[in-house]
Amino acid sequence: MAIGDRLWAMAREGAGWKANVQTRKHHVIDSPPLLAEHTRTAMRHLGADILALDFLETQEGEYVLLEANDTPGLSGFPEQLRSELADCLRDKLTAA
Repeated sequence: MAIGDRLWAMAREGAGWKANVQTRKHHVIDSPPLLAEHTRTAMRHLGADILALDFLETQEGEYVLLEANDTPGLSGFPEQLRSELADCLRDKLTAA
């Protein structure tokens, strides 16, 4: 997930391939550099201030992009992310 120039990443394990359903485990991780670059590129392309990309990691360690979320869920992310999101939204509203 990216808000402005800040990035957070989360690894999830689910009962099946769709890890946001029946999540068994989740934890915040350092964003893999390749995924961070994909996220920043997508943000620039879309002109987005907030964006989350969902990837699956194959057994071979390759990543497959599933979807982009312009209103991503916040569950499991640190409180700092919520503060960054609130600041970003406030700044956009006061600039308008």
